[in-house]
Amino acid sequence: MKLGVKLFLSFIGMAVLAGTILGVICIVNLTSANNIILELTNQTIPSIKIASAIEQYTLQTIRDEKMILLAANDVKLDLYQ
Repeated sequence: MKLGVKLFLSFIGMAVLAGTILGVICIVNLTSANNIILELTNQTIPSIKIASAIEQYTLQTIRDEKMILLAANDVKLDLYQ
């Protein structure tokens, strides 16, 4: 083989080797990132559900307190009239 062909094939071989190494590194990093995202999701979603339920109960309590105050004011108005 001529020297130019040998250099060309060695360059292509090194490029393929470098691409393969980078591909493996990317797959490993993406798998690690996926595991971290799944862990955060499994921890965060239940927390959000609990916080949402607390917020709903709090808003319902505030509405109930307002209704009690409005009812008390209506009774006082009826007594004064």
